[in-house]
Amino acid sequence: MSEDPTRLIPPDEKSFEERVLAGLSALASRMDRLEGRFNRLEEKVDGLEEKVDRRLAETRPIWEAVLAKIEQINTELKRLNTKIDNLYKDHFELRTDVTLLSQKVDQLEKTR
Repeated sequence: MSEDPTRLIPPDEKSFEERVLAGLSALASRMDRLEGRFNRLEEKVDGLEEKVDRRLAETRPIWEAVLAKIEQINTELKRLNTKIDNLYKDHFELRTDVTLLSQKVDQLEKTR
């Protein structure tokens, strides 16, 4: 017995070509909707980029001033460290001198 596959298709159903074209049309419609959503999303991202650029332009001078101040403070700290190092050296030299003088005084007192 030969089987006819076309008998499985109900007679009131659309032809294969019509179904393919309807599917393509539905797919094109979905693609159009996706493209619209993508365009809106792209517009939002562009708007956010513009906001970020504006905010960066507004805050850049503030940050540059802060960085300049930090650099100035670092320079002052280096100078202060140098002064403190010199103060320590002077202190130790003074202690050495006092120790030597004390020893000489002790020697002089012993020789009397």
